[in-house]
Amino acid sequence: MKVRPLSVTIALIFVLTCSIIWLAFGVITGSGLHPTLPDNEVYRLVLSAVSILAGVFLLLMVYYLKKPKKTTWYFSVIFFISGTLVFIFDDIGWIDLLVMLMHLIPLVLLIKDRKWYRQ
Repeated sequence: MKVRPLSVTIALIFVLTCSIIWLAFGVITGSGLHPTLPDNEVYRLVLSAVSILAGVFLLLMVYYLKKPKKTTWYFSVIFFISGTLVFIFDDIGWIDLLVMLMHLIPLVLLIKDRKWYRQ
């Protein structure tokens, strides 16, 4: 196995950061502390559950992306492309742009290092 490139380590840091963001958002929405969400409790709980699942998924990806694995690479790329598309079709505020950028950076790095993951 080849030595892990620095860009892979940087991507892992961004994936971990995205995971923390999703987990924090899930907790904030689940506890009702998000100031702009509608009062619909079902909507709030579903949004919270999906956010926490996204955060847990990314934590798993941090663990599995440490070694070159083709399947993990594909799952991660699909997640970040999907996440970016969700932000594009949402009402975009400055926080949305920041989180979208946090999704684009690891996506670009994952694509850049695709040969290492797919070896």
